[in-house]
Amino acid sequence: KEDLLEQSKGQTLLELIVVVTVGIVIVAALTFIIIFSLRNADLAKNQTQATKLAQEAVEKVRSIRDTDGGVTFVAATKFSDLWAITLSSSCSPCYFNLAGNVLIETVGNFDTNPDSNFEKAGAFYRTVILEDIPATSDKEKKVTVRVKWIDFAGHHESKVTTVLRNQQI
Repeated sequence: KEDLLEQSKGQTLLELIVVVTVGIVIVAALTFIIIFSLRNADLAKNQTQATKLAQEAVEKVRSIRDTDGGVTFVAATKFSDLWAITLSSSCSPCYFNLAGNVLIETVGNFDTNPDSNFEKAGAFYRTVILEDIPATSDKEKKVTVRVKWIDFAGHHESKVTTVLRNQQI
């Protein structure tokens, strides 16, 4: 009887260790899944917000074109002046910030140092890039808005591109 009682206690201890080990593995797996899901949700939220900032900037540039708003650029004080300029001879690419209803040329390189001179919106950096469309630079300009941010997973970017046409022709 005593041998059976000793053996029974040993089995109970072994069962307890197995149950605790399985419980720890399950809790660790659930914790990993929750953390992974929260990070993905945060990344998706940031991506959505960055895309919204880029689309908003495209609409502002379109509005500046439509109202012939201000531009601070070499030989250009209003948007209509840009149609007569070959942008690629002045800068390539040409970076701009938005300030209300004005496009302001920015000096710097958005790829290597986005925080130097570029528009900041919370954790995001935004720039507007204007480029010529080679055969039709007096009729069309390519507008690209890039929004960058850094989070737990590294560097990210959202980009929206459109073509604006000269409506005065």
